[in-house]
Amino acid sequence: MKNIWSQSKIAIGTEASFDGILNIQDLLKTLRSKWDHNQYSFINDKKWDHLAAHYSNLDGTQNIRALGQELTLYNTALYTIKEKDGNYSIVPIAKEQMKEFESESKAEGQEANLCMQEGKNFGDPAFRFNSVADSLPSETYALESSDSYYIDFVGKQLFTKSPGAHPKEYNYYRLDLSVWPPKKYPLSKPIINITYSSTHKLYAALDLEEESHFNIKRIRIGHEFNDLCAWDCIQLNEEIGGTHFFRWVELAWVGNDLLLIDDAHLWKIKDAAIGGRVFERVSDINACGCCINCSPTLIRTKNGGSFIPSDKKLMEWKDGELQNTGITITKLYAKRFSTAPLGKAGFITTTRRGRIAVHTQTDTGAIHFLDLVDSPSLTCVKELNQDWIAFFTNETYSERDSDLAQFWNHKTDTWLRMKYGALNSSTIHNIMLDDEGTAFIADNQGHLHKITNFFENLAECNNKEEVEEMNSNEWYDGRGVKKAPPSYLKKKECISPARKQMTFEERLDFFGKNYKLTEQKKQRKK
Repeated sequence: MKNIWSQSKIAIGTEASFDGILNIQDLLKTLRSKWDHNQYSFINDKKWDHLAAHYSNLDGTQNIRALGQELTLYNTALYTIKEKDGNYSIVPIAKEQMKEFESESKAEGQEANLCMQEGKNFGDPAFRFNSVADSLPSETYALESSDSYYIDFVGKQLFTKSPGAHPKEYNYYRLDLSVWPPKKYPLSKPIINITYSSTHKLYAALDLEEESHFNIKRIRIGHEFNDLCAWDCIQLNEEIGGTHFFRWVELAWVGNDLLLIDDAHLWKIKDAAIGGRVFERVSDINACGCCINCSPTLIRTKNGGSFIPSDKKLMEWKDGELQNTGITITKLYAKRFSTAPLGKAGFITTTRRGRIAVHTQTDTGAIHFLDLVDSPSLTCVKELNQDWIAFFTNETYSERDSDLAQFWNHKTDTWLRMKYGALNSSTIHNIMLDDEGTAFIADNQGHLHKITNFFENLAECNNKEEVEEMNSNEWYDGRGVKKAPPSYLKKKECISPARKQMTFEERLDFFGKNYKLTEQKKQRKK
């Protein structure tokens, strides 16, 4: 009998190590790979991933007890065994064999403890937290690396990297998301920060030094990924970015020009789309150091404007040079500065205080803030399509009582929440929505999630109270004095108490019943 038990025994390290760093997702993954697939096939059910979402970021002891409690639903007990060398293992035991197992362990001088939650009986499910949502229906694809500092979506493609055979060596590849599971294509060159010009049907990318992968050596421009060596190559004569080049450097098409920005400088390749290949520095930016630790960003607006924050001002890239708009943007700086266009001449971003700030060129730089539910944790903003804007966090973990993301339809001024647990992951690193309404979400644990009919499924997970709470968000101006929605946002229509659009006749009837109409006072005769 001992041999049967030992086949399913898994070492989990010392008490200090598993109590401090044992992640429940990693533990569940280990159980699925080590335990007999026939005997414990139920462990592959998605309900276990949802259970894991409830216990993310908790210590290893609570994780093991939660899994052990849930296992009792399947007439299986989970024990921890303290070995003679002080290390611990876990082992599943059938209910009818528990007494025999405990007796044998005691006879051999091993300390065996049953893993169950306090206040629960054998056969009860593990505790669930009310703040954790039910998981959305999704399909998951395992990326080759949990190093998600570099994951970019370009069209229906995902670009990322995986560890190579040697330390500090990486393999770069792209995934074609038009098929599922996605088809993998290795890249012959270590390229990052891929950007695409739909006008010119041209890609541009930063090419890294092949020996170290920590220095940007050149820019490549081309049409197809099948042969990167055929792309035009522009050598760089300056050091670009730094150790974290993937975060502190941006490459962007603006008309025919190609701009390269890091936290201190702006370069350009004039007319790169039509053959220009001269790389030159245009300007130093942020000389005052006000945006230290802020990622460089090219801000785009719907009317074709291109802006770069520098020295607490908003600079516009126009006619091949930077021009000062005179708009002060001190309040807009954040560690991960990201924006999404809004209206014809505005953009939306996140601030250090976590609120969402809107800045409009048409309002001469007026800043409007939005009181947002659970806003401090949402540090990134991204335009998903013409209607929807996503706010999310790309930190390693999110708190259980925080939202993974919030989504705003700025045309209808409606909101949806993606609560913790809705995704079988504790965070979102990047997100993309295709033309069919399918969302592709890359997390920080090395997984890519595909959710079809994304907004329809998400709406079903938002109850009435949550929707009302989100839709009660209100704008106010930079002084915090008066409610002031940005001038370019669509004003709410006059609606009836039943929340339907009023006709002209209905408005007359409504105001006639609810308001006293008085005649204009006649002027006194002199």
